Amino acid sequence: MQMQIQFRLISLPSSEYDQSLELRDRVLRIPLGLSLFDEDLEQEKQHIHIAGFDNDTLIAILILQQEPPKAKMRQVAVEEKYQGKGIGKELVHFAEKWLQKNEYTEVYCNARDVALPFYESLDYEVEGNPFTEVGIIHYRMKKKLI
Repeated sequence: MQMQIQFRLISLPSSEYDQSLELRDRVLRIPLGLSLFDEDLEQEKQHIHIAGFDNDTLIAILILQQEPPKAKMRQVAVEEKYQGKGIGKELVHFAEKWLQKNEYTEVYCNARDVALPFYESLDYEVEGNPFTEVGIIHYRMKKKLI
């Protein structure tokens, strides 16, 4: 049976946003010995939150920080049992289409070193030297949207 994942923007505050926080903490922070809930999340109210749903279950999240005409993609996370199935790529494509529709010309992210192949497969290019963020090596990667 083919999975039919639905992607859409979610609002803050909402139960969907609360679910996205739990997913981000579980996938992105706990493995590093950190907690997302120790961070100041107040600025997230100004960001675009795009989630993927399997039926009514939130299984993927991506945040866009608006810096027109650019946007920073952050906190891309997919529920562990859904990883490796192309959902992350679909989520990023959905976000890129939203950005293009809203006249953004470039998107960039700070990618963990283990995520380089993922972003390179989506035509993102490394910019500059590696740096440390949340205790691990990251690379700034960007993609033109025009």
